[in-house]
Amino acid sequence: MMIAADVSEITTDALNRLFESAGAELPTVAAVDATALDGGYGYLSRSFRLRVRWTGEGADGAPPTLVAKLPLQARLGAMTPDAVRMYRREAMFYRVVAPDARLRTPKAWVAEFDERTGAAVMVLEDLGAMESFRDDETVSIDRVETALVRLARLHARYWNGDELDRMDWLGRPAVSGVDQVSAERFGALWPQLVNSGAYELSSIQLRLGELLRTKMDGVYEALHAGPESLIHADLHQENLFFDGSEPVFIDWALAERANPAKDVAKLTASCLEPGTARWEQGGLIRRYVRALDAEGVAGVSFEEIERFVHLAMCHYLATLSFLSDRDFAALAEQPEARTDHTSSRVVAACNTEEVLAVVEEI
Repeated sequence: MMIAADVSEITTDALNRLFESAGAELPTVAAVDATALDGGYGYLSRSFRLRVRWTGEGADGAPPTLVAKLPLQARLGAMTPDAVRMYRREAMFYRVVAPDARLRTPKAWVAEFDERTGAAVMVLEDLGAMESFRDDETVSIDRVETALVRLARLHARYWNGDELDRMDWLGRPAVSGVDQVSAERFGALWPQLVNSGAYELSSIQLRLGELLRTKMDGVYEALHAGPESLIHADLHQENLFFDGSEPVFIDWALAERANPAKDVAKLTASCLEPGTARWEQGGLIRRYVRALDAEGVAGVSFEEIERFVHLAMCHYLATLSFLSDRDFAALAEQPEARTDHTSSRVVAACNTEEVLAVVEEI
């Protein structure tokens, strides 16, 4: 298992050993030049573009570039158990799910997980020539709709399915509670967020925040009472590429067995302009429900999914509690310098009477 912390460790011999151990159908690497991708730091990993010269049979048709996704730390002793599970989760997704996911993901030549160290290494298709988006950019509504239709294919494939029981590597927040933010924790967060001045909050948002200080636990209970499928769980715009009009979904480290409405909520709230998200979300949900029906998931109503999406919006709002006191102090001092545009859009997208009404009913 190759665990590289530095570009110099990605050598010709190391790659050939890795491809051989993974059973990758690739010719022999004659030379490789590895460079760190700009912005290639993730929560757990670092990504490198590999420019490869191949030799032997099939060399002419082999991809000239690949992307290697490697652990951010060479030694994993400091990683939390949850973080190590994310390495395994993404490797297992590419092994087990991606070949029959019914949506496009990067081709994975290597998706290896080391049970002894907890490390994973992936060598993936290079999507660098495709359309991509920065955190401060938004996605057009037609592209978001296409992505939702493709997601419906994946969700339908595993909708309340027995196969989920065999995927013990998936996260399952309804059981583990690992992604839940308690009412107590949110109660401590909300005044900090309001007082920071980082966000211009409407009367609706202020009322919603106060309700969630006591009802956040009920929100999760209601959300987890819904259907389950295999979901991405982190669908912001930086995890979407487009090959022409076809979306390609990356970064599956947070894949879960959970309510599919979480994907619908995150995609629409984080990828669209806030005003567009508020006005168009209902229509997008209807399109998603029609796509589910076309994939054989019968008896799911627009009203049911819309309610779950509103509950999931509250979940993503609550995850702002992962900000630290230092973060809030910086936002209070210079709110215009905020760089997490995805969070800003999620906050703005919660500015609806419909979300407020769902929480009031809990």
